[in-house]
Amino acid sequence: MEPVAMKKDKVLLVEDDYFFSKTVKKSLERAHKFEVHVATDGQSAWELFKQEQFDICLLDVVMPKMDGFSLSALIREVNQDIPIIF
Repeated sequence: MEPVAMKKDKVLLVEDDYFFSKTVKKSLERAHKFEVHVATDGQSAWELFKQEQFDICLLDVVMPKMDGFSLSALIREVNQDIPIIF
């Protein structure tokens, strides 16, 4: 009998600092087995959010094209229950 593959929780990580985002992504994927999708600005994060189903959003506050608070307001219009951490 083959092992059952467990569903990984999908994380939207929005961070404009390249090295910090890589470190967080690697840590979440290795230690916690999350599927992490990274966006480097608010606008690309919003486009990604509309295309995928995420379980949690980790947002930077200060970033290009759209700040984290504006992005979270858009996310809340679509999904009022998804956890958002700044």
